[in-house]
Amino acid sequence: MRRNLDQSEAAIIQVFEEKQRVWERQMDELRQNYASRLQQVTRRAQRSQTALQAQISRLSQDKRRLQEEMAALLAQREELERKCLDYRKEQADILPRLEETKWEVCQKAGEISLLKQQLRESQAEVTQRAGEMVALRGQLKELNAQLREQEEVMLGLKDSYSTKCLELEKCEGELRRTLSERALSEVSRGAEIVVTGELRRQLEQLQSVLRLERQQRERQALNFDQERHTWQDEKERVLKYQAQLQLSYVETLQKNQALEKNGRSSELEADLFWSLSSTEAFPPLVAHQHIRHNRCSRKVCHTVDSA
Repeated sequence: MRRNLDQSEAAIIQVFEEKQRVWERQMDELRQNYASRLQQVTRRAQRSQTALQAQISRLSQDKRRLQEEMAALLAQREELERKCLDYRKEQADILPRLEETKWEVCQKAGEISLLKQQLRESQAEVTQRAGEMVALRGQLKELNAQLREQEEVMLGLKDSYSTKCLELEKCEGELRRTLSERALSEVSRGAEIVVTGELRRQLEQLQSVLRLERQQRERQALNFDQERHTWQDEKERVLKYQAQLQLSYVETLQKNQALEKNGRSSELEADLFWSLSSTEAFPPLVAHQHIRHNRCSRKVCHTVDSA
């Protein structure tokens, strides 16, 4: 029995030792397994810590940036509030002046209408002056043609006068020579006295005709000179009037250009005023009221322009 007990005890001890070795091997395996897992967990923790530190750094930067943006927004808000107060003060100052400016704009519209009327009248005057200039040019051409015709007639009369004077002088010389010859050859003959007296009477008649012809030619020359002076005076008067018309035409054109420029500048000033007053430095409600007021004013101005 004792021997059986010893054998059983030895077997139990052997089994226990084997189990102990198995347990030790399992413990070693568990230690190695847990050591590797611990290393993995440690590495993961280190990586997580690094990532968290980087994220914390980024968040800190974002926080500083947001704080700076917040400060800038606060400053911008204060600036906008200050500008809003300034705009309200400016609005309070502008609204009374806006009522005055409305009538000024209507007055400008009336001035523009008056300028347009003056422009139309000036254009009609320019057209009339241009027609007068064309008529005067035609009249000047006619006067020049008539003057040339009169000069040609005068030249013909002068040539005829010179020819007749030469013929009369020639006849007078021949008569004198004939009388002198006959007087010398027929002094002794008393019967020829009657013929000599007849020749003398013919000579006197020819001399009187020559004097009349000379007087007529002188009167014609004097009349022609008077007509030439008259035509010359008329020509100078027409040229002077044409120069005055040209000067008046240029002045009228300059006046029209000035009127057009003033009209355009007045319209631009009115449009610029309404556009600026309706879009700048006004809250939405005031801008809406101003735009409605602008439309009413434009209707009034259009009515004035039509009238």
